[in-house]
Amino acid sequence: MIFSEILAIAETPIAQEVGTLEGILHSLHVHEDLLLGQTITFILVIALISKFGVGPIVAILEERKQKIEEIESKSEAIKTQLADAESEKAAVIAKASEDATRIVAEAKASAEKIAERKAEEAEANAAGIVARAEQQTQADKEAATAEIKAHFGKLLANATTAVTGKVLTADDQSRINEEAASTVN
Repeated sequence: MIFSEILAIAETPIAQEVGTLEGILHSLHVHEDLLLGQTITFILVIALISKFGVGPIVAILEERKQKIEEIESKSEAIKTQLADAESEKAAVIAKASEDATRIVAEAKASAEKIAERKAEEAEANAAGIVARAEQQTQADKEAATAEIKAHFGKLLANATTAVTGKVLTADDQSRINEEAASTVN
């Protein structure tokens, strides 16, 4: 059958120019009796190679292709997560900076209030000390004035006794002390 097809091809005008079919087959070293066996062997080798050689290689290549696609998709997911993490980090840093600025401002305001309150307390304490000192000074002045008046009255009474030569009674001394005190004021 194959041989008859080859003969049909060989009878074409192109094949007749090259030579006869037997000449062509002889020049290609094709033997008619082995041609059918060689064809079957060739088909079996191709089938075995495709099943056991090419099939597993194609399967391995497909498996590797799927792994590469998985790795690429995971890589893209990781890149997306990294970008999200970077934006979250930037947001957290910005918020922390705002919080720190707010806390510093609050601390300054609190420190100013405390300093103002302490200054007011110190001023009030100083005013109290000054008032007490003025009261004490006034009391000391009044006591000193009273003592001076009393002493002045005694000196005046002694001087009057010395000048007049007369001993003064308690009433006379009291009256002289009052007169002297009124003139000292």
